[in-house]
Amino acid sequence: MKRKLSREDINQEILKHWLDTLRLPNPPMGIIPPIIPYYDDYAHIVNKPTVYIPENDYWGRNIDVISSAVERSLEKWQQKQKIDRVGVFLSGGIDSSLLLKCACNTLGSDKVRGYNLRFGDIQNETEYAKAVCDFCDCRLVTDYMKPEGTFPLVKESTLELRAPTWCPQVRYMAHLLAKDGTDKAFIGLGLDAMTGGEVDLQRVQHSIEEFTKAETDCLELQRHFIWSNITHCHGLVDLKVPYLEFPDVVAYFRRLPTCHKTEGENTKVRVREEVRDLKFLPEKNASYGLKVGTKKGFGPDWAEFFGMGYEKWTLEHDPALKGFNMSPYPHWKSNCWWKLIFSSLYYFLELLDEGAYTVDE
Repeated sequence: MKRKLSREDINQEILKHWLDTLRLPNPPMGIIPPIIPYYDDYAHIVNKPTVYIPENDYWGRNIDVISSAVERSLEKWQQKQKIDRVGVFLSGGIDSSLLLKCACNTLGSDKVRGYNLRFGDIQNETEYAKAVCDFCDCRLVTDYMKPEGTFPLVKESTLELRAPTWCPQVRYMAHLLAKDGTDKAFIGLGLDAMTGGEVDLQRVQHSIEEFTKAETDCLELQRHFIWSNITHCHGLVDLKVPYLEFPDVVAYFRRLPTCHKTEGENTKVRVREEVRDLKFLPEKNASYGLKVGTKKGFGPDWAEFFGMGYEKWTLEHDPALKGFNMSPYPHWKSNCWWKLIFSSLYYFLELLDEGAYTVDE
């Protein structure tokens, strides 16, 4: 029997934590019932690294490990049903480009398709996505996600996530794949956190202990993003995360010496060197984001989007208009991120009032 949830079912402590930090504790612990133990499969990503043994290493092993992860992810799909096509959330950076190349090597280019979004003048990575698709001889599907196209998706994403959400671009991409007839896709979450691609890792590269702790913290945050991205795609696309799916793959990358990951401002040092030496990807893609903090992430430049209509939208979706007490959150209008998350809280409350959330009892 299903019961419709109301505002009385909100866990106020978790909601406050979410609104203060934009992170849920121990994902996917819910703001409303139920608590779904859906991502226990990814608990291994924060395990302590195993010992690196140089004698067991060889040149090209990074690519072999990534290729194996992609092959095993594909095998899991194949066990359930024949794969007609696999899509890749493609920015053209080295993480997503490797997934595309490995998938093409295994399935054939005709069964792999790259999907790329541009978000405006500032956030446009299509040239890099095109470069790797041309290299792999596979089709690229692109789209331009304008602000007005995302407004309805904020409510849709909030419904799927069962929480306020700031990530409508993932739902937009899932719709793009579904419309194109692709119901399986890869996303490149995790490689940054394991190969020195995060700013927090670059800052502590000279201390093994601090680097290991920062790496664990980055991977713990990835658990949140795995949950968020897969949930955003629910009902449209079956999303897999090859870099983080298998404990031995995570263990391999985590035990590599720090110098294989970051040197000065450069990131993913050994991965890039192997890719270049073995000519596994175009140089354009191997070098994109070489220096930490220079690679654009998957999503709009929110300042640009706010100038294109989001500012007005957030003012029209003030949670106070739904009777929510905003006094504990004076920071909510301080920047684009906070405005977006609190505007999605407006929809979260609206969905509760509409009886859209239910729980089995």
